[in-house]
Amino acid sequence: MALSVVRSLVSAHGRQVVALGLATTGSALAYYHAPFEPATRVLRTASVAASIALDYHLSSCGDDEQCLARVHERSATKILELCLRHGGIFVKAGQYLASLTHVLPPQYTATLATLQDKAHPRPFRDVVAIFVEELGQHPLDVFEHIDTEPIAAASLAQVHRAVLRKSGEHVAVKIQYPRLHALLDTDIHSLTRLVKIIVRLYPNLDFMWMIDEFQGNMAKEMDFELEGRSAERVAGYLRNRRDVAVPRIHWNLTTKRLLVMEFMEGVRVDNIGAIRKYGFDPPSVSSIVSDVFAHLIFHHGFVHADPHPGNILIRPRPDQPKLPQMVLLDHGLYQELTDEFRLDYCRLWVACIVLDLRAIRDVSRRFGVESYYKLFPMLFTFRPAGGERKPLGTSINKEAVLEEIYKFGQERDSPLSSRQITMEANDFLSSLPRQMLLVLKTQNLVRQINKHLGGTSLGRLKVMFRQAVRGSFVVHDHSVVSRMIWAIVAEIQLVKLRLALWLAELGTWISRFNRSDDRVMIG
Repeated sequence: MALSVVRSLVSAHGRQVVALGLATTGSALAYYHAPFEPATRVLRTASVAASIALDYHLSSCGDDEQCLARVHERSATKILELCLRHGGIFVKAGQYLASLTHVLPPQYTATLATLQDKAHPRPFRDVVAIFVEELGQHPLDVFEHIDTEPIAAASLAQVHRAVLRKSGEHVAVKIQYPRLHALLDTDIHSLTRLVKIIVRLYPNLDFMWMIDEFQGNMAKEMDFELEGRSAERVAGYLRNRRDVAVPRIHWNLTTKRLLVMEFMEGVRVDNIGAIRKYGFDPPSVSSIVSDVFAHLIFHHGFVHADPHPGNILIRPRPDQPKLPQMVLLDHGLYQELTDEFRLDYCRLWVACIVLDLRAIRDVSRRFGVESYYKLFPMLFTFRPAGGERKPLGTSINKEAVLEEIYKFGQERDSPLSSRQITMEANDFLSSLPRQMLLVLKTQNLVRQINKHLGGTSLGRLKVMFRQAVRGSFVVHDHSVVSRMIWAIVAEIQLVKLRLALWLAELGTWISRFNRSDDRVMIG
């Protein structure tokens, strides 16, 4: 056994794995001049990276999916433990990976999803120290009272409830953890080495773009002044809606590491029992959540990048307490879509709902993925592009999705093995514009909330359809009168498309009924 392992390690691929591990460790030792903690973090990450690389190589899974799933599980557990050990930026990185359910194996996303509720708060003395550094005052000079225990703790910051001394207003005080900026470069370097090992072992999985995106995202999320401006921007976009609220920012108490905002009561959107105690119907709440995020994406091209349940509260509407209102928190990271992409994305969604293959192909060509155009209806609506037309909102399992990708390969005269199907799906996703991957990530998180609250796929797709149609007629650089005219045109088009969709669905049901009736008569 030992001899076979040695032979494996000296094989061509084995030498590559060992070289990767040594190179990673060597890069860690290059930090010997750094303070003890950063150097230790790099070395620990290097050790985990080398361990994962060796596990994948020595397992020699080939096309054995069960074997590969076990290695995925072990590797994900190692990364989870590493994130918990390092905290801060590593926890945020793990949360980011957990959200990529459309890219990463489920063993990774399911294991790392536990990081959403695993952040450890810092002692109150750290809060006081940051507050004094940022404002030159002790918290009790500003607040009549501030809770010493946080009401929420995330990967980069924690939130305390306080009462303003001057006005008596209840506010939420978001304090960034100390030393995050000092560790950022070191942690990004470590994460880069970890991802490079995976990419070298599996060249078809091009994940290096994620590091660049994550590094850019971290710079944004660690700037609380930017978060405050984004919150005000979203509040402006949603100002005509009564079913959603955004906390007001106290700018005189806000800096890059300190954010003070209006405190809003509410229960987490995933707390179904508490929502029902308010007297609200969870699926109706889900419809509001889906509609708000679709509105921001399709109308304004402003994508909230982290809509997990901890960032969404539900409370009674102040003006009509019998109706629910959504409170949107944590505006630290948004992606702004180009107007050209936003309009094409609206058109693609509408085309997928009504199964207009010509329109789907046209948009796919502009996105640079024309050869994959038949996969978009499955990706968006869980319906195949060809064959028997399934009713909108039809549920589908993973096996059916893989079968469609297999058919897709057959159409191109290249039948696919199980492993090749997975690679084909990864190739498709890696070919998509980066803007679309982020939107898909956000919409996937919203879809999970919809499912948890008992919302239906049909209800969610109708929301997407309505907002996509309206968004496709939103032109931001026109006059007020012109925008009003286009809004009317959008409503007319929405009615026409709804009628066409209803007739198509009716035809599908009639066809199914006739086939069922024929089978009964034959029987």
